[in-house]
Amino acid sequence: MGMRGRPRKERIAGGTAAVWAVLVCGAAQAQDFMPPQSTGDVYLQGFIGGALVQQRQGYYRRSDGNDDVGRSVYGGGGLGYAQRFDHWLVGGEAEIGNGTGDVTTHGGAFDYVTHMDWLATATGRLGYDLGANVVPYITAGLAVGDVGASTRGGASAQNTSETKAGWTAGAGMEAPLPLSLLKMRLEYRYVDFGQVNGPDGQGGTIPLSIHQHLLRLGLSLRL
Repeated sequence: MGMRGRPRKERIAGGTAAVWAVLVCGAAQAQDFMPPQSTGDVYLQGFIGGALVQQRQGYYRRSDGNDDVGRSVYGGGGLGYAQRFDHWLVGGEAEIGNGTGDVTTHGGAFDYVTHMDWLATATGRLGYDLGANVVPYITAGLAVGDVGASTRGGASAQNTSETKAGWTAGAGMEAPLPLSLLKMRLEYRYVDFGQVNGPDGQGGTIPLSIHQHLLRLGLSLRL
């Protein structure tokens, strides 16, 4: 009995050890496939750049059919959050800005002028770290702005202002600065508000569309 029982105990012990070895190896492999611990940052940011504004309205139209264009300096700031998963960056930002400059269409009876008083955006951001914290990214989300329009130089000047919701999308590149809390970015944004109501110079309104192309330089400070 003793001679027969000993090999059985050895087989049980060997089987138990094999099971534990499989479990340990499986756990180690599963750890390799698990996403790394993510880290999140909250940051303040400011930006400045140029805005190319396109407008088209139903009263005066260019003979070539193109939009009228105005250029302005644009700046502002906001708050953002970024969460990292290995090389991937996912986050969101809320910003508000303002610019200078109008888009003017010269007509026979009067000039037609449009401008953007302020622009606020709430966007998501997705990027990929190429190494050394250099991150190309895409961004898109909601845009809300105050679109103003006026007629000037005619018998009866008329002004309108409308807070309008639209959308924005763009892309950029972010890179660290020597100070560990600071990062710099260069970004392009397109903003579209669809159709708004503008004055017709006679007490009524006409359809008006306005779009913005923003090229801006940003600086962020991690809190």
